[in-house]
Amino acid sequence: MRQKEYTVEAGCNVPFQNHADYCVGTGRMGLALQKEYQEQLKLVQDHIGFKHIRGHGLFSDDMAIYHEYSDENGKTHAEYNFTYLDMVMDVSIRIRE
Repeated sequence: MRQKEYTVEAGCNVPFQNHADYCVGTGRMGLALQKEYQEQLKLVQDHIGFKHIRGHGLFSDDMAIYHEYSDENGKTHAEYNFTYLDMVMDVSIRIRE
């Protein structure tokens, strides 16, 4: 691996666009369904006022969005349920208020 060198000159004024204050990271989105998590997120919101939450696992099993089932003829069907996703969105709106 080739090494790189950087030199920062004294007095050099470089603008820094810090957008970290606008977003917080989380674990799986299913966490937002738990009361303790909601309380902690509200505490963080009150202190730093974030606008976005970055998480993962939106389509994981704990969010129960996608299900497959077989009918009486053995044919497989897909079913979608957005109830938990709606709850997560509702929580995120309530926290920002």
